[in-house]
Amino acid sequence: MTIELPDVNIGSQPLTSELARIELACALYAAWKVSMSQAVKIAGMPRILFWNELGKRKIPRHYRVEDFEHDMRVLEELAAKKAAA
Repeated sequence: MTIELPDVNIGSQPLTSELARIELACALYAAWKVSMSQAVKIAGMPRILFWNELGKRKIPRHYRVEDFEHDMRVLEELAAKKAAA
């Protein structure tokens, strides 16, 4: 997809295509419109750098109750395997 934007400044810096991608990715992620993987792809940057961008903007990473429950099941399975070894 191609989007054409006028030449504008955001604060004191010009809006570059790179900055526009990051801004769009952060906004869509914050609104729960895209997943982390999709946002990283839109931003065009490594996941860890995107996480840093979210942190700068105080946008929390999505973590639902279902995610927590899944993580707990995995930890319980690993603990059971370790105890059986």
